[in-house]
Amino acid sequence: MSFRVQAVFPDAGACESAADMADAVGEMYASANEQLVLVWNDVAVRLTYDYDLAVMLDDLVPLLEDVLDPEFSGTEVRWGPDTFAAEWMVLREDDFLRIRARWHSTHGNCEAKLAEQGDVVVDTEHFVWEWSKVLRRVVWDIETRKVKLEDEDLYLRAKALTRAGLPSPSEPVHPLVVKRARLSSEWFYECRARFGVDDPWEGTPEQEAEYEAGMAAIYARISEEYAVELREGTG
Repeated sequence: MSFRVQAVFPDAGACESAADMADAVGEMYASANEQLVLVWNDVAVRLTYDYDLAVMLDDLVPLLEDVLDPEFSGTEVRWGPDTFAAEWMVLREDDFLRIRARWHSTHGNCEAKLAEQGDVVVDTEHFVWEWSKVLRRVVWDIETRKVKLEDEDLYLRAKALTRAGLPSPSEPVHPLVVKRARLSSEWFYECRARFGVDDPWEGTPEQEAEYEAGMAAIYARISEEYAVELREGTG
């Protein structure tokens, strides 16, 4: 069982001020073509920055805070976007989380595929890490663009989550992380051009499968290279 968030980070646009973090996200990434990809037991679900993520933030930040609480036992989340409408029951099982989902609507209408995959069981720290990659970049963009927020509560809480042992984007990251991001981005744009679509998931089922297989191959390649580094003591 697997859970991960593939993040091809877009360039943020100008945003002088916003009501809160969610509004800032909607404005900064309004023209972004890049999208997040949530992988649920090998089924990929697209999430847009300017709408899906912006709407989800009010639930995402409290969820991450909850699961990091040693007393956490379980909670229910109802995701708000109509392109990611789902109910998640998140339950603690020792150091892991079991997520039971009811899927109502998604980009690509993949609710049936997701339902067939059943529950996700994921290490709690891994779950937080996957989402924190996204929060870290959003916080960074808000800071570097000096966006003035009328309500900073959500932003400050998200920023606190990114400090849980995560490097900021200005600090060095492992070269393989950079390589994976570069290869993923190149494959994304190559498929867009060859398929003649704005997004690889807008192609035929065969094209979508080709794109997903390519992304899986990239992740497998980087994982293999990292394993070699560990064996040779260079990582």
